[in-house]
Amino acid sequence: MFKKIVLGLCGSLLCLGIVSFSADPARAALIGYNFSWTGDGGFSASGMIVVDDTVPLATASGFGATNGIESLMVDIFNPANALIQSNINVANGVSSYEFLFVQFDTVLGDFDFSGNSGFNASFDIGQDFGPAGFLHFDTVTNRLELQSGGTIFDFGGELIVTAKLLPEPATLALFCLGLAGLGWAARRKRVA
Repeated sequence: MFKKIVLGLCGSLLCLGIVSFSADPARAALIGYNFSWTGDGGFSASGMIVVDDTVPLATASGFGATNGIESLMVDIFNPANALIQSNINVANGVSSYEFLFVQFDTVLGDFDFSGNSGFNASFDIGQDFGPAGFLHFDTVTNRLELQSGGTIFDFGGELIVTAKLLPEPATLALFCLGLAGLGWAARRKRVA
């Protein structure tokens, strides 16, 4: 009798964890988006932005606290696909890059290039004067550019964004607890 109750409870927890985990992504608090870019000259960048999907337009501008952006990281590669620069521009909702300017539309799941940082850019990530510099959307030329210290290394291309659901800790805990319980019950059955 006890085994049936334990198995039933573990099965219920496992199902609840699976249902919660596979629920509509719009209900999750944090969603990570992978992004990638390849310029016309072969330079490329890839990274991830994690946003609070309850904020319709998540933004970050300069140093300090962001509005709905939990983390932002970007890696920049040369045409031979060798890593030349890696940056974590936002960690735990705080920006560490003076010229950072990002707007992310959580409803559309894409970057929003409609704003302006005041430096003729509506998107600016990376690090000024790093080996590869920064990737930004120039509002004058209306294109993405990779540059450092006024030198443009590459331009053009398209920023491609894909969503990646990040499970909430409670959902993950339910799933793991149910799975562990089923494993324990199966082990007890094998021993008996």
